[in-house]
Amino acid sequence: MQVYFDTDYAVIAYDEGCGVLTGSAKTQLLSLELREYMYAFLSAMLYFKADKALIDTEKINALQPLDKKWISAKWLNKVMKGEHPYAAIMLPNGIYPQMTLEATMTETVSEMVFSHFNNTEEAIAWLTSSK
Repeated sequence: MQVYFDTDYAVIAYDEGCGVLTGSAKTQLLSLELREYMYAFLSAMLYFKADKALIDTEKINALQPLDKKWISAKWLNKVMKGEHPYAAIMLPNGIYPQMTLEATMTETVSEMVFSHFNNTEEAIAWLTSSK
């Protein structure tokens, strides 16, 4: 596992063995932290030429409306320009954060194959069987 980004609030690492880039929030992220983390994730995807991503949102509560709009309009648009078609998303705790995240992804993503999970092992198994 090669660590690419590590702060008090998030970590991004690449597993060369299975070719999966993993990002995890360590705490609830402020808007600026969320954006820094997500740009670092995009940078790591390009650096490792990763086409499989595991995004752990378990510690993220409901997205603020401006963050949701930024993710939809800016970040996902940049991800779609690359060749990053598979994403496993670990759902956050709580029904409202889950609904917000699912709605954000469903509304904006048509070119990426993604699925939601509650179990890391299942998510990695799904990613490694993709393609």
